[in-house]
This record gives sequence, structure tokens and C-alpha cells, in this order.
Amino acid sequence: RGVTFQVTSGLGGSYIDHMWFPQTPPQFVTKVCKKDKATWGVFFCKYNLNGEMRKAFCWFEDVEGKVWDQFTLVSHSGAGF
Repeated sequence: RGVTFQVTSGLGGSYIDHMWFPQTPPQFVTKVCKKDKATWGVFFCKYNLNGEMRKAFCWFEDVEGKVWDQFTLVSHSGAGF
């Protein structure tokens, strides 16, 4: 209890041409922009991974099918997601 997980995924109305991110630790950051040959995409999470209520698999995939980042989440609260 008392712990949260937040994902910020989006451009906030800005262009994909450049990237900016506040340097406020602790953060795990993946940043891509036009110079990386990035295009529009979406952030997905699949919960109840392999039938385990406490696990989720998340990834960011662009409209061309390229996965830019992926990770597994594990809840230690006992209740799952």
C-alpha cells in the first residue's frame, strides 16, 4: 500500500521532432524522437501475465510495429493489479 506506478506516454500536443524530459530522479526513462526514426505509437500492458494476477507485461510499440521499450511489472501487495 501507498506505492504507485505511473507511465507518462505521449507528446502533449508537441511535435515528435525533439525530446525533452525533466531530470527529477528516480525515474526510468526511454525517450525517442524523429532523429531516432521514431513515429507515433501506443503504450500497452497485458495484465494477469501467464495466469499470475501479480504480473503484467508492458511495452511501447509504434505504428510500424517496432517495440521501443518493454518491461515486466510485479506487484508485491499480494492482491495483484
